[in-house]
Amino acid sequence: MAVKKLRVHIENTRKKSSISNVTPELWKAACTRHRTLARRLDVTLGWNGDILDSALEDAVAVIGVPAARDHLARRAPHLRWVH
Repeated sequence: MAVKKLRVHIENTRKKSSISNVTPELWKAACTRHRTLARRLDVTLGWNGDILDSALEDAVAVIGVPAARDHLARRAPHLRWVH
């Protein structure tokens, strides 16, 4: 039986130091180091809200605090964790 992947959105902001952001290169490196965990995740990387609304439709977890947090319960019906 296939394991359902955990939908996670990582929201970055260009206003913060680059050390606070998860770039595609950093994400790929993390997935290489932690292959078993990476296979269990379905992750999107967004910048300054560019894909936030579409990502929130099915995300269970969000890493990074989105600037637009209004109506999260409606916009993110599956959201259980904001880190």
